[in-house]
Amino acid sequence: MKYMIKLNRTFFLLTVTGLALASSCTKFANPEPQFEEYTAEVDTAMKRKVLVIAVDGLVGSQIKEYKPTTIGKLMEHSKYSYEAKADQNTGSPASWASLLTGYPSSQHKITQESYMPSIDLEDDHAPLEFTPSLINRIEGTNKRLKTATVVQNLTMSNMLLADSDFNNVEASDKEVEQKTIALLKDQKPDLSIIQFNGLLDAGKDGGFVVQNEKYKAALDQIDAYIGSIIAAIEAGENFEKENWLIAITSPHGGSTTGGIGGVSDNEINTFSLYYNNRFKPLELKAESMTYFFANGYFPGTYNHYSFGSNGRTRTFPTIGVRAQSPGDASSNVFNANSTPDGSITYDFKYRLHEDNVWKGLDFTGGYTFWYNYFMGKDAAANNANAGWHLYGQNVNFKLRFQDGTNTQEVEFTRGTDGEWHHCTFTFGKLSANSTSISVYLDGALIKQQNIAMGVDAFANSEPLTVGFNTQRTDLGYSFYDIADFRVWKTALSETDVRKISCSKNIEESDPLFNSLLASYQSFEENVWINKLGTSAPAMTLSGTPSISFAKNYIPCQSPATEVYLQNIDLFTEVFYWLQLEINDDWKMPGIEFLNNFLSEFFEQ
Repeated sequence: MKYMIKLNRTFFLLTVTGLALASSCTKFANPEPQFEEYTAEVDTAMKRKVLVIAVDGLVGSQIKEYKPTTIGKLMEHSKYSYEAKADQNTGSPASWASLLTGYPSSQHKITQESYMPSIDLEDDHAPLEFTPSLINRIEGTNKRLKTATVVQNLTMSNMLLADSDFNNVEASDKEVEQKTIALLKDQKPDLSIIQFNGLLDAGKDGGFVVQNEKYKAALDQIDAYIGSIIAAIEAGENFEKENWLIAITSPHGGSTTGGIGGVSDNEINTFSLYYNNRFKPLELKAESMTYFFANGYFPGTYNHYSFGSNGRTRTFPTIGVRAQSPGDASSNVFNANSTPDGSITYDFKYRLHEDNVWKGLDFTGGYTFWYNYFMGKDAAANNANAGWHLYGQNVNFKLRFQDGTNTQEVEFTRGTDGEWHHCTFTFGKLSANSTSISVYLDGALIKQQNIAMGVDAFANSEPLTVGFNTQRTDLGYSFYDIADFRVWKTALSETDVRKISCSKNIEESDPLFNSLLASYQSFEENVWINKLGTSAPAMTLSGTPSISFAKNYIPCQSPATEVYLQNIDLFTEVFYWLQLEINDDWKMPGIEFLNNFLSEFFEQ
């Protein structure tokens, strides 16, 4: 079954009530420009054109493992990444909308199969705001450019692609191939966007991995379709006067077991390729990190410290979000006295959020934290139970150690609030009655203190907790993002801490690798996985966790060749190639990187 669609553009534009998006634009390191001297005049007769091939369910790691013929050939003249990222919401509507608008789902708010943006149900006057698509922006910027779309989702076509000059919905990948070739020959569009989804269907039936023969066969078939389309481009009557950018991308990946819409590495991971016959091959690399938002508390209604004078309470209707290891003997590996030398190290990345529910009241609001539990291994905050925990002390942090009777504390600064930091604690055994505590922030030693308590004294059988635990309920609560939590079965040296602060992954060949006890970097549903497969157990997230990902944070200089690619970057690259100006008011969050290779355009 086939549909031909040409919607009334005026009607569609009237539905666009405006774009009120506020977004900070993060700058990432780009490859070193490879500018070269050239004296030839630019051939102004060369017509720039773009073909975007979106392959549903194309996972970057799988292309790295198996390169089909056409894609492999294109890579010889491409900038490409096996590590590109989908939207934070990897469901199909959200990911497709991010690809086609250039904004994350947190801004375009499209998450349902209707492709309608979500609205605030608690606000009766909330406007229904549509985010303009790439096609809509191009039509509004330069109406002389011809656009064509060939997809397999009627609703998506109606909602996001209705402004294209040649709008088509087909019933199969084969029909997409045939229609695309016909459009390229007859209509000669300047921008074409096409969709293949046979790989998605195959991945759902056995996993999005090339070991799944159905997935591999579908990949080979789509690769053949891509080859036919490129052959049609090269056979075009005006090909010698055209300068093509061919982009192959995916809105999202898929899990190894066949799922989509989750937060596993495979579902987040996509493949991204930008081809031009003058490009030199370059793999674009950048490490990422996956983190969760630790927040909330146990369900209940709680009074503020000065409740008698202000009458304000605070209610948590459901349990908040924290990570915990099991409440059994398997968590004893996180005690310092369980390691060979009676010492242990914890390191992690964190970013504080403001807690403004009680803003303006005593001891609360903003980044002010008093006695709130951030993480630890004990039963509760600020009591005599054996264990340790990290808690807030106004604008500082404190580590508290307890032996059942006595308490020792180490106070230290926490860096600039609202920004990512790398933090390391080492608990080193000195004697039966003393422990050396060292605290590092962004790889630098900021506190060293010996406490009069041995590691045996604060050992316990409680879970390791990252996030809230039983604490005072009349002041603030912990609100922070946390990523890449690691545990080491020794007290690392100052030199080692500097090294690990800038190293997301420790290779097996590294001498430090044997000191690693646990490394929590990725999630499967609500489980924080220990990727090492050691005796250290996984940690389970409570409540309704918000799991996100971003370019990896390191307190060191990133390599100049590092480029963190996301599917939202497609918008900026298409505009750049078509020599269109992006309006500053649009606040596009994607990066532009092809301009770093300008010299390659003119070498011939």
